[in-house]
Amino acid sequence: MPNFREIGEILRDKFEAANYVGEKRMGSRRVLVGKEGTVHQDTDLVYVRSSPDFCEEDLKKGSLGTRGRRCNKVISTN
Repeated sequence: MPNFREIGEILRDKFEAANYVGEKRMGSRRVLVGKEGTVHQDTDLVYVRSSPDFCEEDLKKGSLGTRGRRCNKVISTN
């Protein structure tokens, strides 16, 4: 079994390479297909909605933002 640090690195790599997907009906089944021409494997991490921007205030989502503080916003490359 890999040690804790190795597992963390694997998860970080999967997060950074995650693909945006949508549902598509193929016959009677629904499958996840990559948006923007991306391709994913069964073991890849995928997402169907982008994360909210917690740097900006959004009271509907319960985020007060980072008023007066620097925000380390993660920018997706996908």
